[in-house]
Amino acid sequence: MKSYFESKVDSVKKWPRVLRVSLGILLMLGGVLGFFPVLGFWMIPLGLIILAVDFRWARHALVNLRWRLRAMRRRFFFRRNRERVRRAGTDRKRPIQPQSGND
Repeated sequence: MKSYFESKVDSVKKWPRVLRVSLGILLMLGGVLGFFPVLGFWMIPLGLIILAVDFRWARHALVNLRWRLRAMRRRFFFRRNRERVRRAGTDRKRPIQPQSGND
């Protein structure tokens, strides 16, 4: 059984190649103008997904983008957890250790 993503890729493969390539390029160019209100940076990955059906370089760029996003997410959560542990260690009072009777 195909996954949801594979079924969508198969439906995109049915489109004419000229339409796929032109739509992918337009989406990526629109994504570069992401600072405008309607256009956005979300268009760049969508254009890469559509172009990845036909071009190997787009597949590699998409894999590279996915890898970088995962690494950034791991780094962010690692730092956040490290800061949380560091703050928790300074906020708590340490229990008093019993002293031995041998002075």
